Amino acid sequence: DKKEKNDLENDFLKILKGFFRESFIPSINDENFLNIAKAIDSKNLNPIYILKRYASLIRKTLIEEKRGSISILPCLLTSFHEGRVVDIETSFGLVDFRWSKKLIMTLILKPKKDVKIKMSFQKKVKRFRVKTSDSDRGEFFMNNSELTFEKGKIYFFDRFEK
Repeated sequence: DKKEKNDLENDFLKILKGFFRESFIPSINDENFLNIAKAIDSKNLNPIYILKRYASLIRKTLIEEKRGSISILPCLLTSFHEGRVVDIETSFGLVDFRWSKKLIMTLILKPKKDVKIKMSFQKKVKRFRVKTSDSDRGEFFMNNSELTFEKGKIYFFDRFEK
């Protein structure tokens, strides 16, 4: 797990150095001539191609979906100490989440079908709260719990406790 995380971090840094300029602006060629990333075929000269090509690598660090389970921030890179993701599409619906100090802070789940899912967060998280509205007091669950979600409802996760 640690080796995979280091490999992901190194691959991601190579991509950043080879194909992005300051402020995360994509560049088609390795303008710094670092020779660390493959040249892009001339038919793919659109810089958006770079983002699409490496989106799965970035996604893998943020969310991992397996049959009947989902892991949030399974392999968070050390350089991603805080951030926010909006409308990540999964097989069962949309997910938004925010993290700070390398720990999940909030998550919103919008299921597009009735589903039962094992929710896994970082190892540091022991339990969390799930609500369906602001006025709802919510219910606490342990990390790696299997939860049932209904189509059309919106679920708010917060109070991630160590």
